[in-house]
Amino acid sequence: MVNLDILAKEDILKLRKKFGVDRLYATELGEGKLINLISELKEISKKFSINFDFIGLKKMITPSYVFFDQIFDQGINPAMTWSGYWTPLRYVILAKLNFLFDEELKRTAWEARLCSKDEEADEKVIYICEN
Repeated sequence: MVNLDILAKEDILKLRKKFGVDRLYATELGEGKLINLISELKEISKKFSINFDFIGLKKMITPSYVFFDQIFDQGINPAMTWSGYWTPLRYVILAKLNFLFDEELKRTAWEARLCSKDEEADEKVIYICEN
């Protein structure tokens, strides 16, 4: 297994510059730029022989999964290891994390994920962490 963050770093930096964004996130790119990004990503995918894993999620555990992404996104949170976020170890962490969420926390996690205002989302995430 290789760290694509290192291997594709220059390619990604070029794309970020080309599209005028700090991160290649759909919310920052918008639909127009996102559509144009697809062919670029396809070339990077070929260059590094990227494969994708698809998993099915039960709706009841989805909120804890999106919470995981908000807190432990290795590209944003320097305290998260690459192996903890980008390898199958992630699925072990996700399975254990789900047990920490009751219905209220799941609802709050989902609201935080859908929240368009960073301050409000941050408050919800802090509430989850404290409870």
